[in-house]
Amino acid sequence: MTALPVQTSRKNLAFAPCQRLEFENYLEVHGPGLYKFTRFVYQAFMRPVELMRWQIRDIELVNKRILCHSSITKGGTLEQYTEYVEITDILLDVILTMNLERYPPTHPIFSHDLLPGRAEVARNRVSERHHDALVNAKLYNGELTLYSWKHTGVVNAHKVGASMHWLQKHLRHSDLRDTVIYLKSLGLMLEEKSIAPTW
Repeated sequence: MTALPVQTSRKNLAFAPCQRLEFENYLEVHGPGLYKFTRFVYQAFMRPVELMRWQIRDIELVNKRILCHSSITKGGTLEQYTEYVEITDILLDVILTMNLERYPPTHPIFSHDLLPGRAEVARNRVSERHHDALVNAKLYNGELTLYSWKHTGVVNAHKVGASMHWLQKHLRHSDLRDTVIYLKSLGLMLEEKSIAPTW
């Protein structure tokens, strides 16, 4: 395999383990809705903008997967196709606490107050809440963002044994090369791993 370029960025970084634990503890107490939102980004590797468009009916608990429509994934496309993201055991526990069966299936999973509701919530509103929570938790450093939860999830899944192909599927990358480049951009070594991780 030819050498691949390494992307370097200071804009979106993964949380350090101590930062992650401290902020998770803070959110569970002071922002439970935001905490649940970050679990989807962290466990399902979802982009926040995609998550805001998900509807309750997109979650298939029986099959332990979430349906991702091509129209709301990165870049959007007129070509119709469907992808799925596996629901990890930890994310399943979070979903079950949300009692989504009490809401109409066409409601967004996260609306105002980060609860299921009729209207989609604007991405910048969630990002602002996340920023404010970082500040209040005294963890704001100008680099950690809402998107950092995706990077953190990928880093931790890789560290506990996620295989390259599992990561490719969970990230919904059509080409393994994209996964390799992304992992290198996070500073990860590319050795062989096991199949399905828990992090």
